[in-house]
Amino acid sequence: MRVAYVSGFADFVGGGEYSLFDLMTHLPADVKPVLLVPSAGTLSTAAERAGIEWHTAPMSPIGMASLPALWRWRQLIRDIRPDILHANNSRAAFYAGLSGKMMRTPVLFHCRVTELDKRLDRWLVGLVAGIVVNSQATARRFSAWPDIRLWTVYNGVDMTAWDSQAKDEKPFGAEQIILVVSRISHCKRHDIALDVFERLSGRFPGLHLALVGGRDEPEWWRELQARTCMLPEPERVHWLGDVERDELPGWYVSADILLLPSDYESFGRVLVEAMAMGTAVVAFDVGGISEVVEHERQGLLVTPGDVEGMTEAAARLLDDDALRRRMEEAGKIRAAQFSIERHVERICAIYQEVLS
Repeated sequence: MRVAYVSGFADFVGGGEYSLFDLMTHLPADVKPVLLVPSAGTLSTAAERAGIEWHTAPMSPIGMASLPALWRWRQLIRDIRPDILHANNSRAAFYAGLSGKMMRTPVLFHCRVTELDKRLDRWLVGLVAGIVVNSQATARRFSAWPDIRLWTVYNGVDMTAWDSQAKDEKPFGAEQIILVVSRISHCKRHDIALDVFERLSGRFPGLHLALVGGRDEPEWWRELQARTCMLPEPERVHWLGDVERDELPGWYVSADILLLPSDYESFGRVLVEAMAMGTAVVAFDVGGISEVVEHERQGLLVTPGDVEGMTEAAARLLDDDALRRRMEEAGKIRAAQFSIERHVERICAIYQEVLS
């Protein structure tokens, strides 16, 4: 079987691209992946290193510019001859869906975002053979189309890359660390992480806040830096930027808590990664997070937007070593349920279902 994986992003932007890459690199021998991206980038570079064939496919903003792009798509599909097109986001599904219709090739839309796309969704459901969603929360996005074929498949994480290890000496000379891992955009609410840290810093003098992730929105970044400078002890806040993937396990290991204060999360891949490394989590109960973390078992879930509630949840784990350790051990067991092997097995079964 030959599967063309279509990403609307050329780079690793977030968990969706990492999940796609993990899928492509763990397929069984009888499934041959081909990657289509709008341009060369970190995703195509990683694919090439993994021995995966890749091609550029135009994915300009949807409109009149789409017409000439579709001619290139038709040529690509004719040359690649995939059995299935597997699109990783809405724009990718639009181009894959139209070209799949022209070339009579089935298309799967792998949707990883809970928010309805009012402009595109009503078209996409008619262009694709079915939709794979990463949580029941994401599935509700398509409740207006009950006849669409829909499969819920939770994102898979390569547990060999996120195997837990003994807690090492903490960086920064810290006694305790709260960790945030997400790209720096407004919806991830790093301002709330700063608020939580400010409220806790006096109660826990050895507490530090470490924030891992690249910058998406320059103005928001500047606002966060100004906010950091206003803290009583800004030297205890560490903006680490993008780090290499093989460095991330060390940050999870050093942390006492992973904090996820996002406005919305369709799945929350970082939660699985943290749990696999034996780190307890505190998160707002939004989107698919409660499908990943069981409240009071692997971590604590808080009413969305409740900064005081998130502060007290974090304080509870920082104060109670026994509780935190119980959640760390439960997290390792829970994370195994989101293995890449389970994910690949389910996706390949969907391929067979679609082709039959």
